[in-house]
Amino acid sequence: MARRVAQIASQFMILVGFLFVVFVAFVAAIGGKYVEISDRQEAIAVKDLALKLRGEINLAYSTYDGYERTFTIPATLEGRNFTISIFDQNVLMVQSEDEEYTVIIPTVNGTLVKGNNTIRKTGGIVCIGGC
Repeated sequence: MARRVAQIASQFMILVGFLFVVFVAFVAAIGGKYVEISDRQEAIAVKDLALKLRGEINLAYSTYDGYERTFTIPATLEGRNFTISIFDQNVLMVQSEDEEYTVIIPTVNGTLVKGNNTIRKTGGIVCIGGC
């Protein structure tokens, strides 16, 4: 009788061990997918912001002199820090820790900052901020 109880106990422990390994593998697979989805959301957020900013600049460029609008850039994207840069007055880059998206824009003066930004067109020149 004691031998049978010992056999059942050892089979139970083997089953628990197997289920634990399956559980760990399942959690690892889900964790990997979560990271992949999070990275994809970050890439989409970076691209989306770059395209929205290009849209704001294109609108100001294509409209009449005297155009002025204030828009807001969020402090973070998907909870992650990012930077915005304008190179050579016509290349806009939004960059997070893991992602980067660059677009060509019409020539602008000034810099984009997180928070409120005012864009205006005066004398055919598009200006961002206090320039």
